[in-house]
Amino acid sequence: MDAKNLTTDQIEAYIKAELGDWSANVSRLLAENVEKKKLTLTKGLQQSFEEQVQDASGKILGRVIFVFSDHGRHHDMRNLLYTKQPPVEAMEEFVRKLGVSKFKYVPGYKEGKIPSESIAVKRLAWAISKGRLKSYRHKPRKWFAKQFYGQINVLIGRLIEGYQESLVNQAKTGLGN
Repeated sequence: MDAKNLTTDQIEAYIKAELGDWSANVSRLLAENVEKKKLTLTKGLQQSFEEQVQDASGKILGRVIFVFSDHGRHHDMRNLLYTKQPPVEAMEEFVRKLGVSKFKYVPGYKEGKIPSESIAVKRLAWAISKGRLKSYRHKPRKWFAKQFYGQINVLIGRLIEGYQESLVNQAKTGLGN
């Protein structure tokens, strides 16, 4: 920030620009981390990332809002226990979205022999749902907290550095007069 005299508008513009750069960088890092942790079965989580920079209002100089699908936090939680069988309808939608061809075999049929698409979807969904109930522990694949909260210090450092530069420039200008 190379301003001789800081005005409120200049400070707000600087903060908004820094928040915009920071939020885009954090979204990119989170998407990379999701890819690295192999949470990309259908790419739904990565495509759900949104960030919004809000202007100053009242005592708040700026704000960033991050939004992503709820199932992203499911992957980040420490433990998740199933006490009931997951809904078969949801699993059917998952199998349809992924495609029957992605599975090696359909339960109840020999490998290589695939029934009609609708039967295959129902059988696969039922098998996945039952499997989820039997192995009810969810192993976390942490992707959010470390990346996100680690980047907050980077933002604070950039804001302080820019503000200090402008104060130094103000002091130089004041001494030059």
